Amino acid sequence: MFISNTLQIIYYNKINYIKFIYQNCMYTDLCS
Repeated sequence: MFISNTLQIIYYNKINYIKFIYQNCMYTDLCS
């Protein structure tokens, strides 16, 4: 149970991180 919970947290953190990077790319020249 503990392992799956930590994996879920890591998974959601990665998603949030990717969203954050994507938004920064939209507003800056990071992606170009």
